[in-house]
Amino acid sequence: MVILGVAGEVLSDAGVYIFSWHLQTISDNDVSAAQQKVTEADDRTKKAEAREAKLEQQATDRHIPPEQRKKMLAILRPRRGAKITIWYITDSGADTLAYTLEIQDVFNDAKWHVFHRPNLVSMDTPLHGFALEVQHDSPSNQQLARLAAKALAVTGYHVSPPKSIPPEPNEDAHVIVWVGGK
Repeated sequence: MVILGVAGEVLSDAGVYIFSWHLQTISDNDVSAAQQKVTEADDRTKKAEAREAKLEQQATDRHIPPEQRKKMLAILRPRRGAKITIWYITDSGADTLAYTLEIQDVFNDAKWHVFHRPNLVSMDTPLHGFALEVQHDSPSNQQLARLAAKALAVTGYHVSPPKSIPPEPNEDAHVIVWVGGK
């Protein structure tokens, strides 16, 4: 009887141990699944915050803060007297004209000769950021365009690499900057 009693206790303890182990496994899986759901929720929250920040940036008008202006002037001043035309794309957004005027002011303050064109321009493909064109594809004009691109890159907006175009007889400058949307 004692042996049967001890055997019964051993079997009972083994059953309790197996049942306990099984419950612990289920609990661990539930905790792991809950942690994964929390991580996924955190990821979704971060993505939503990034989208919100991007939308907020798109909604606000662009401006050149003093720190950016200072950096741009430091880049541009060594080439005082350089000629440049700065145009804006009319269908690029409500702030494009005002932003173009700020860009022109920076180049003027760096003592570049900025040609203003009164006519409005549109393009077939949308332009986001800046595009540069170089007439009379010479090393000095390419260097000017790269310098302008370096200064414009300070703004944080995309600057397309300078593209060579055929000379325009009515154009006074050999480097043309197109200002597009955000």
